[in-house]
Amino acid sequence: MAFLRNTKRDAKIPDASMADVAFLMITFFMLTTAIAMTRGIFYKVPEQMDQNTEQENKNPAIYLYVDASGNLQIDGKPSRMQDIIPYCKEKLSVNENKPVLIDCNEAQDYQKMMDMFDQVKKTEEQLWGDFNKDKPESQKKRIKITIPTTEEAMTFRPQ
Repeated sequence: MAFLRNTKRDAKIPDASMADVAFLMITFFMLTTAIAMTRGIFYKVPEQMDQNTEQENKNPAIYLYVDASGNLQIDGKPSRMQDIIPYCKEKLSVNENKPVLIDCNEAQDYQKMMDMFDQVKKTEEQLWGDFNKDKPESQKKRIKITIPTTEEAMTFRPQ
């Protein structure tokens, strides 16, 4: 009855070299890992801004508005249609990404708004006409012209 003898062995995973493998892995990772050494706190102090730049940052856009009586206001100041080009050129030369908001009172006709739009497009031509001449459409500089919603207009509109 030798075939009935218990020949079952215990399942055992050999772990004799486990410590050696772990030590080698620790050594490998210590040698290959870059150690970042910080020597103090690095920060960049903002540059001194002049008064004009600070004032430019307060106005996020150029706001053109024609009120019910037909008077043009540029950023809340009474103006004429001829003042749009020099005013926009001055502001856009400081920040060319500044959008231009064109707004009219509901009582005004559509032509007033189109006249303002034409003036802004003339400004674009004067500012970047030579730059845009031979460029593809995707690389041309453009003035961002928008017509504000009623809620947006209320934040810019003079009271």
